[in-house]
Amino acid sequence: EAVILGDNLETDILLGVESSYLNDINDVLSDLSSYDSSQYLEDAIDPNHKYLAWERFSGGVIVNKTLLQEKGLDIPQSYEDLLKPEYKGMISMSNPTSSSTGYIFLKSLCNAWGEEKAFEYFDKLSENIYQFSSSGSGPVNALVQGEAIIGLGMTFQAVLEINNGANLEILYFDEGSPYGITGTAVIDGRMEKPAVKE
Repeated sequence: EAVILGDNLETDILLGVESSYLNDINDVLSDLSSYDSSQYLEDAIDPNHKYLAWERFSGGVIVNKTLLQEKGLDIPQSYEDLLKPEYKGMISMSNPTSSSTGYIFLKSLCNAWGEEKAFEYFDKLSENIYQFSSSGSGPVNALVQGEAIIGLGMTFQAVLEINNGANLEILYFDEGSPYGITGTAVIDGRMEKPAVKE
């Protein structure tokens, strides 16, 4: 565990850091409760007021409709459908241990089903995974390049590709769309700098 925070850190402001990481370093962040957070949805407000929301990003189960049709496969209707043997080697997902996009899928199903069932599910799903990418953009890229038929990827990236003419569809399952929040924070003791406070 590498800890680089404290007096030796050259950074004053952290920008666009995933909220779970910010929660892990909560004790070295400044109190931001004096800043107006009324513009944020309630679930985007840090109860400790150590960061302000920067963005809320969502994930989606995305399919390449052209490839599904070519292979004569149905559009999956649920997470359980992704376990069907006909999808073996056709699904791309970013690795939950290295990508916040992969992590939000894992976390979302842990919240929906409980940790034990979610981990059992991902053990089974891994048998159908063509590729665990290291970044969140990997699954949609694999769909566009025809390397995968189903991707657990970033919604905004899929929308961009659809707007550019890709024959993709974003699916919405009963569990809802997973999402994550990134935030802006200030290292404790750095608020006395006028530029930082501004």
